[in-house]
Amino acid sequence: MHKEGIAMQDENGQGAPSQRKQDLKYSIYDGSLFSVMSGFGDNFLSAAAVIGGASSFDIGLLSAVPYAAGSLFQFFSSPLIRALKSRKTLVVGGVALQALTWLIVALIMFYPGKLPFVALLAAYSVGFGINLMINPAWSSWIADLVPDNERAKFFAERNRYVYLLLFTATFLGGIILSDLNAGIGEKAAFAVIFFLACMARAIGAFFLLKTSEPEFKPMLMHEVALKHLFLLPSYKNELSVILFLSVMNFSAQIAAPFFTPYMITNLNFDLGMVGAITSISIIMKMVSQRYWGSMIDAYGNRTVLICCGIGAALVPAIWLMSTDFVHIMLFNAFSGFVWGGFELTSFNFLLATVPRELRASYMSKYNLFNGILYALGSVAGGVALAFLGTGIYWGFAAIPVIFLVSTGFRLATVLVFAPVLPKKDLPGKQEDRDLIIKILAVNPAMGAVATVFNGWNITHKAIGTSAMKSKMLINGIDDRARQGTRLVSEIRRGALKEMEKDAEAGKRLVRELRKMGQEEKEGKK
Repeated sequence: MHKEGIAMQDENGQGAPSQRKQDLKYSIYDGSLFSVMSGFGDNFLSAAAVIGGASSFDIGLLSAVPYAAGSLFQFFSSPLIRALKSRKTLVVGGVALQALTWLIVALIMFYPGKLPFVALLAAYSVGFGINLMINPAWSSWIADLVPDNERAKFFAERNRYVYLLLFTATFLGGIILSDLNAGIGEKAAFAVIFFLACMARAIGAFFLLKTSEPEFKPMLMHEVALKHLFLLPSYKNELSVILFLSVMNFSAQIAAPFFTPYMITNLNFDLGMVGAITSISIIMKMVSQRYWGSMIDAYGNRTVLICCGIGAALVPAIWLMSTDFVHIMLFNAFSGFVWGGFELTSFNFLLATVPRELRASYMSKYNLFNGILYALGSVAGGVALAFLGTGIYWGFAAIPVIFLVSTGFRLATVLVFAPVLPKKDLPGKQEDRDLIIKILAVNPAMGAVATVFNGWNITHKAIGTSAMKSKMLINGIDDRARQGTRLVSEIRRGALKEMEKDAEAGKRLVRELRKMGQEEKEGKK
């Protein structure tokens, strides 16, 4: 017998196959419902704040403060796991609390007159921070449920549903707002979709509650102190991964908040065009997951992560290559393609870098650094934009200059950290150059689109490489066979020569015996 909610395990620490299959299905449900929450909630919160009278500075705070809160909440993650003695209890409780914060956000929308922005910011930041706080426990839990050699395939499949539901919820959210706006008013319409976000998160908690938890002993969980992470050489691999991903997100956030304003103010696109461009990125993330999963299996997480990092670094600069709507669509399709791969490999790489007993503490430190640098990136981009103002620099307006700065920071991050990222990885090749050359084609956006639907030539190359190696093996066997045949022939020729020599010697002996017999007869006569 075993405790309810604790999975029976085999000698490798994994649950029974039937139970594990059910658990992974629940995980897909939970991830999909999280996307529904994000599509109805996160994607429309800034718009709701603007409708409620928030200033541009307030919108900047709405982007930065939740991540700062999440970083502070990381200090409670490991102590809570130890106190509760269960990752599952912490995760389910945290998800339920986040659902409650969305209910509070929905109720705030009914406030008469200008919305109390501080209350809105506080409710959202607490929910967002709780979600980041439980992330280390969830990461440790899901890592125990999914075997190492199945992670790339599983998370690629899971992410396909995640991105599909994210796109669907965002699309439906826009339709709901449009339909309800005339009838019940803008703020009430936002309250409806925020309530849907609350319900989606609450249902997600139900599926997490049904998911089993492999046996977990908090006393065996090791804590990595911040000073040890920086000072001890034994943690240099973990530190390099944390810093790379965090600095990369900082570099991305310098430009990320300004793509929508750039489309509206600089390119004069209407909201329908902006929605289409935004949607194509989500769609590309969804359809590319299976491809990136196969590339991780073939080349390893590290190679694909570096490749996608270079592709993501080029995105802001690529946006400046054209002002045509179709071209911008292709540019954002490429963005969704490479960021989909980056997000998938980031999580896999984080799990593969550390042993089981360090995962919760390690993910907590990652969320701490990532949250702080994410917030700083948003602030840095806003400050830089305010400093540049309406001037023209080297022929570029302020937002395009921010894009170029972000590209520079992203490329520098990849170039600095790529050589020091740990070589230890899941099974796969480390053939970086071919993959990187393919993604950095002359026209990256067109290459990305063709890749998703045609599977890229890399897949064919991988197959061709295996076929070539098989052919070389067969040729080697043929060579050995030919050598063996020659050896047998030589042995046969040698044996025949020896037999011929023996035959000649035998003939000479017979002749000599006959001669001796004749001589003996003649002597008797």
